[in-house]
Amino acid sequence: MAELLDLHTALCAEVERRHREATGLRKELAQTINGLALSVRKDAAESARVAVSQYQRQLADSDRSLAPWTALVSDLPDHPTLPSAIRIGSRREYAAGVELQLPVVWRIDNAPQPLLIHAEDDDAEDTATALLQATVLRLGLHLGTTARYTLLDPAGLGSAFPFAGRLPRRSHAPSADLLRTIVSDVEMILREKLPPGETELLTRGPESPGTFEVVAIDRFPEGLAQAEIQLALKLCAHGPRAGKFVLMTHRRGCGHELDPSLRCNCQSVHIDGQSNWTPERAPLREHEARIASAISSLEPVRPTIDWSSAAGLPEEEWWSETSRDTVSTPIGTGSDGTPLPFWIGERTDGRLCVHGALAGQTGTGKSTLYQTIILGLCVRYSPDELQLILIDGKQGVSFQPYAALPHTRIVSLHTSPDVARSVLPELLDEAEQRYQLFRTHGVDNLTSYRKLAGRPPLPRILVLVDEYQQLFEEDVDQTAQAYLRKLVEQGRGAGVHIVLGSQRFKPKSMGDSSGIFAQLQLRMSLALTEEDRTSIRELGREARELLAECQDRGEILVNDAGGADGKNRLGRVAFCPLDQRQSLIESLRRRWGQGRPMPAANVLDGEDRPRLWDVPLVRKALGSSRQPANSWWERQAQQPERMGGLSETDWLAEEAPTPVFLGAKKSLHGQATVTLRRRRAENLVIAGGEPAQRCDLVIAVVASLALSTRSLELMILDSARGPERDQIANAATRLASTGITITVLDGPSALEDLMAQPDSPVALVVTEVDTADEFAPDSEHYPPRESPAATALQRIASQGPQDGTHVVASFGRVESARQILKGSLGSFRHRVALPMSESESHHFINSRSASRLAGDSPPSAVLHDAQSNREVPFLPFARPSQGEVDALVSKLLRWRTSQ
Repeated sequence: MAELLDLHTALCAEVERRHREATGLRKELAQTINGLALSVRKDAAESARVAVSQYQRQLADSDRSLAPWTALVSDLPDHPTLPSAIRIGSRREYAAGVELQLPVVWRIDNAPQPLLIHAEDDDAEDTATALLQATVLRLGLHLGTTARYTLLDPAGLGSAFPFAGRLPRRSHAPSADLLRTIVSDVEMILREKLPPGETELLTRGPESPGTFEVVAIDRFPEGLAQAEIQLALKLCAHGPRAGKFVLMTHRRGCGHELDPSLRCNCQSVHIDGQSNWTPERAPLREHEARIASAISSLEPVRPTIDWSSAAGLPEEEWWSETSRDTVSTPIGTGSDGTPLPFWIGERTDGRLCVHGALAGQTGTGKSTLYQTIILGLCVRYSPDELQLILIDGKQGVSFQPYAALPHTRIVSLHTSPDVARSVLPELLDEAEQRYQLFRTHGVDNLTSYRKLAGRPPLPRILVLVDEYQQLFEEDVDQTAQAYLRKLVEQGRGAGVHIVLGSQRFKPKSMGDSSGIFAQLQLRMSLALTEEDRTSIRELGREARELLAECQDRGEILVNDAGGADGKNRLGRVAFCPLDQRQSLIESLRRRWGQGRPMPAANVLDGEDRPRLWDVPLVRKALGSSRQPANSWWERQAQQPERMGGLSETDWLAEEAPTPVFLGAKKSLHGQATVTLRRRRAENLVIAGGEPAQRCDLVIAVVASLALSTRSLELMILDSARGPERDQIANAATRLASTGITITVLDGPSALEDLMAQPDSPVALVVTEVDTADEFAPDSEHYPPRESPAATALQRIASQGPQDGTHVVASFGRVESARQILKGSLGSFRHRVALPMSESESHHFINSRSASRLAGDSPPSAVLHDAQSNREVPFLPFARPSQGEVDALVSKLLRWRTSQ
């Protein structure tokens, strides 16, 4: 028994021992397992965090369609791409304790279902519309001009799409007409434009304008008739296969139940107060214009037609063609692969193509076409065979690079209506002079004259006028219409040809154009708006149908038979890269410059103020080694303005005529010039505007007097204040260093001792007369007594001109000039009016012209001849720079030492 008890005790102890060991092992195992689990959790959490970080990084760098607005606006795309999905919102998700912002997307690959946005309550209606706006803009940033945009808001009368007017290729028509047209287009695409094996248009990608269409309808079906609703349902069912992206919002409780088919055909999203996602909103209003502009500029990358192969010539063949009958050049490649020609003149078979017209909406490639025409012609014809006159519109920059060509006579940039119109009478004068030359030689046209032996070649003149609708702006007398009709009739035989370009063939400001367009045999059209295309009367029915295919930039229709059917050719314009164009122009300059002086084109820029140093007569004078004599000025002054002269036939040496240049006329040629002679009232008065404008004019007067006369003495009385104080006196002092007799008077009292008949001719320059107290009447007496200085100024102005003393005076206000000069204002034949009130303008120049000058940029003025009652609008010269004054001083000193 004892042994059994001992054995039992031993067994119990062993069991206890083993139990303790097992418990310890369990604890160790539990600790190990817990440690392992903790390690696994830490590794998993770290892995999850790494994965989340990588996802967020990849999302930021992924398809732009999923990027937030902030990223899109800061880095707008530069070419269209078709994404697989469009971001329409975001939702929160959590992974491994990390918050994720996951995009909610509208999948648009493989014939996308229409997007149907449900506003579940009234509070969600604005959010739904904002999502619709955002999605249209996002989609536009991927499709650009490859899509047409149809935005319908029949219930809100268009208020849902405030940016609609800025989008390209936007459809305009009533809802029913638009929907009917779109559904018809879908039927045509599914029937004719999907080749075998293709099930939807989307597989092609964004190839060219018109490939796709974005159709957005806010608050469907409110405001739509039953027939329109049925059309929209058809569009939802079949439109995606034809490249139609359809988006709609629907408001619950609007009284219109949705057709059950929409639930099957659409991807639906719901917006309410309990939504677990955040819908996209439209970008900030200040970004809308920038985004819409980016959409308008997104054009597909297309293969270009190289200018060199399509229109260029090897350099050894340059200038090898004659313009006796025509000038012509390829401008690209026709749809059949053959060259697409541009030609002007009269062919040997008797066919005429004398003038032309070009139409094309903004962004369709007009600048490229002009470039191709100009360069193609200039490598084929020398400047002896062809000359160019290039007139840009107010916003034009197409012709700026071609001022450097030796063929270019005139380049006018940012042209005002006055300048644009002035080209017409000048061209008529050119044609008339040519006809006089032809009659002298017994012929009646340029072609016959060019056949005469021993005669130098008389070049054809090609005039390109871009944005020619400006010809008719502010043309109350319709002179442009009459000039243009006469020009197109007379230009044929004279070899003067004009091509008129605009966004449409006939501008709205143009009157009856039938007589003009009858002479425009060459008619070219780039892509037009649907409205302009369907309303064209300058092309036949066949051309209107063909133009529907001109949707891409550079696609063109050319008709050289006055628009007649059967004479239309479609093609694409060749493109010359910038570096190649610059190289061509420089090579053409070098080719002409071999042994001959380079002709200088007359460049007019409507955005720049003219400079005295750009006046042709001033350039000629400064280019002379000796100071020009009076006989030189007489010869130059009698030359026509278009040849750099003054068209001044009344030039008598005994009257000591002295030209004074004030600014550039608002025309292609000529300056606003006053010729001071020894005659009664040969004085100049300047009034109105700002002190700086008057100061600039007076400095131009002083500089031109110093340049154009040897014997005239200058006396300066400068009463200017503020920033203009001493500006004129300082310029005069610098000029006095050249030996010119210039006296700066101490004050108005010096006028009392100035004799009306000095020993030598005098130009008395008195500035800002109404700011000098000495000229004001003595108000201590009644009636106020006239000041001695004012009396002296009146006497000099009245009696001086016949004896060679001329007054140049400036006033801030016309009323001040009338009070100080009194009856002697009539002694100032020449009057410059700067901006002033209507009443002042009437009293000063007998018209309201000066009252219309306010706000002009650059500033304008009117030169009035009180003797002939003739007005000349002009742009005053800018103030000469210090360098220009130094150059004039240096030239005058060289002239003095060479005498």
